[in-house]
Amino acid sequence: MIGRTICTGRPVLAFLLAWAVCTAGCHHTAHVTEAELTNPSVPRELEKQTLPDYVIEPPDILLIDAISVIPKPPYRVAPGDVLLIQVPNAFEAEPIAGPFPVEPEGTVNLGLAYGTVQVAGKTIAEAREAVRRHLTEKEIIKDPKVFVSLGQSRGLQQIRGQHLVTPDGSVRLGLYGSVKIAGMTVTAARAAIEAHLRRYLQAPEISLDVAAYNSKLYYVIFDGGGSGQQIVRLPVTGNDTVLDAIAQAGGGRPSPASTSSGWRGRRRPMPLATRSSPSIGSGSRPAGGPPRTTS
Repeated sequence: MIGRTICTGRPVLAFLLAWAVCTAGCHHTAHVTEAELTNPSVPRELEKQTLPDYVIEPPDILLIDAISVIPKPPYRVAPGDVLLIQVPNAFEAEPIAGPFPVEPEGTVNLGLAYGTVQVAGKTIAEAREAVRRHLTEKEIIKDPKVFVSLGQSRGLQQIRGQHLVTPDGSVRLGLYGSVKIAGMTVTAARAAIEAHLRRYLQAPEISLDVAAYNSKLYYVIFDGGGSGQQIVRLPVTGNDTVLDAIAQAGGGRPSPASTSSGWRGRRRPMPLATRSSPSIGSGSRPAGGPPRTTS
């Protein structure tokens, strides 16, 4: 709906402007009464209220960190994995101890003195035996003692990082597929992603936050005084006032058509009564057109 307010010289929270364009429709015009204007429960610049729990929507960007991602056994080594390999009785000048990435061809390079070993497609136990057999058959080390473990799964790289919420309301997790999270709070989205990952991982645990709040916007509309209206789109930060919105949109911009009054639109069931800025007053609605700022 489109509502009109009477200028009272008091600031108002600018996020109420957000609903003007986002949800414009064919409704009726509501008039604000004096009783509504004096309602103490209405948020004001010196009496702000926090927004409700944030609801994720496209095209927000989420930041996901993998706290615990242990693959379900039996795990098969693949390119992109990192193996921790230790051979205590290796050459002192060229020890084998530390992380070894699995190359795209499925091998690990143990160093110039030892060569490469094929490990792709093998379990951790089979990879350990492959390294031991390689060092023994090449007669590089006599009776080598080999320890191999998974240092980092390739799947971790698919989970960790920034993820765009796609137009269908999901986030892509690489080889783990996608999860629908649009319409959820951050807490609910984290639980949904962890539940999805349980198909592939043992007791997965992640942290989730919003890296970019792209889906919550409001609009400031200026009347160009004969040159048409200009619409400025601004993000909702949760701490905006009407004066903040006007300043970010470029200031009051006086024109022959606007010096003393304006209109503000919002949708129900938002409160109808709000106090407007000294620079915004009562608006008028020309016949056959939307409300506009007038002088």
